[in-house]
Amino acid sequence: VIFRLESHTMIVWLASYPRSGNTLARRMLKQVFCHESYSQYNDRKDIGSRPDVASNVGHRSYEKPWLEFLAAAKAAPDLHIIKTHHPPQDDEPVIYVVRDGRAAAVSFFHFLCDERKREGVTLEKVIEGDTPFGSWGDHLDAWQPLDRPRTLFLRFEDMTERPEKVIASMALFLKMEKQMEWANNIASLQKLYPGFFRSGNDALNKAEMDARHNALFESRYGLWLRRLGYLD
Repeated sequence: VIFRLESHTMIVWLASYPRSGNTLARRMLKQVFCHESYSQYNDRKDIGSRPDVASNVGHRSYEKPWLEFLAAAKAAPDLHIIKTHHPPQDDEPVIYVVRDGRAAAVSFFHFLCDERKREGVTLEKVIEGDTPFGSWGDHLDAWQPLDRPRTLFLRFEDMTERPEKVIASMALFLKMEKQMEWANNIASLQKLYPGFFRSGNDALNKAEMDARHNALFESRYGLWLRRLGYLD
């Protein structure tokens, strides 16, 4: 049974570990439901800096300081969906997007190196959580999305392979009606902004991990990998 928002709900978090499908969910919200979303970070260094990309993703910027914007959003008469990679900040409803952590870690590694141009980044450091948002397992520990009340739990692989299932779940959870059909135009986005939109392919990402990386990841987060069905 999927929880449905109360009529007075004005905030829904869109939470994920980085590179786990958060932007894909935002694109679905924009394209299918014609609903734009915000980002806690305003995404000034990537999506928010490109009007063409922002329009495709459905990104809206805010002008006030973050805490002022959040307070105003909670008091507003309309629903605000807000992307975050932070731990929970309240008990408001959340759409939580999870991706196989090995694929997410490789994608985050490339993003930090290739797009953010950070020095000294290694895949080992990303796996261990030496990143601006900690580790994949830290994020799951903080959010506990399988047990947290008022949570719509989405999987990246369902979003890419079974999008209509995900869209139906979103519609029920948000009490929104589908406005348009979904078409994943990832190829055009890759041409538009290749540094941000990579392959979106879990198998290709995981193939970049050698035996040492896999052993490290499983030693740290094997319980979550098994609980989520990503590891036998």
